[in-house]
Amino acid sequence: MSDAPLDTAIVELEQKVRSLRTELAQAEAALKSMKRARDLLTGRAQARVSPEPRARSMIDTAELILREAGELHINQLVDRLKQSGYENADKQSLSSALSRLHAMRRRFFRTKPNTYRIRTEEDQA
Repeated sequence: MSDAPLDTAIVELEQKVRSLRTELAQAEAALKSMKRARDLLTGRAQARVSPEPRARSMIDTAELILREAGELHINQLVDRLKQSGYENADKQSLSSALSRLHAMRRRFFRTKPNTYRIRTEEDQA
């Protein structure tokens, strides 16, 4: 008996979960903004000057991109990082960092040469 249909269903569900997590994070951010705006408009809170937003590291941004995209070759990931504002993103540095994290069994999993995805619980075994 083949596990292919079950494996396909698992992969599809994992992709849906990744997508829903991204959507949830966006909805939570929007909700927080709306509550803050309501509090400002009703006088419950005073406007404050917030510090500069924390910049994400290139690796953190790569993780977000892979969470949305699933699996990408390093060239595709570099292209998307450049589109996200990391103009100096280069294949060698990113590949080195991802390889190191893969070897340490942290965050990223190499599926093929120069191709990565986010590490799952199944990858830990």
